[in-house]
Amino acid sequence: MSALIVILIIVALIALILCIPAKVDLIIRYTEDETEFDYVINYAFLKIKKGKSGRLMQFLKEHPDLVKHCLYTLFKYRLNRIGKFKKFELTGVVGLDDAMDTALVYGSAAGFIYNLVGLIERNIDTDNLVIDLKPDFNEPKIFIDFKSIIITKIYKILGWAWYSYRKAIPILKARGEKQNGKPD
Repeated sequence: MSALIVILIIVALIALILCIPAKVDLIIRYTEDETEFDYVINYAFLKIKKGKSGRLMQFLKEHPDLVKHCLYTLFKYRLNRIGKFKKFELTGVVGLDDAMDTALVYGSAAGFIYNLVGLIERNIDTDNLVIDLKPDFNEPKIFIDFKSIIITKIYKILGWAWYSYRKAIPILKARGEKQNGKPD
């Protein structure tokens, strides 16, 4: 009987740990020269901070199909299951040498971003949503700054990770067969 009580206490502690909210601060800055990716994860009394993750950006450039698949499964899993955006702020400036090129690039970027914002607002609870995208017809520059604060629980992230992993297995197997020279 005492073993059962110990097991129940351990299960209750694990459930309690998984239900503690986590806060994730995510900052992505893109300029013509560099890309910065910073994040801070606050979980209970732990704080994990990472800055300028070059390896992550290299991985994202090398494996765009896996990134696309993870984002697709994230939206399919319904982001409102994952957490809530306390802050979602996107600012950007687009400028090229020619005013016509600037207008075309700005129009394409604005169309993409506002469609993405509509998708996010439909699938995620958001409190503070700020989008500020401007064209700069005077000087050539491209600058994007994304800041967000996400409140979630660990068990929700683990559920999405498991779902995404199960869906990514066929992609990983197909990639391994292509690299080994086997036909599809």
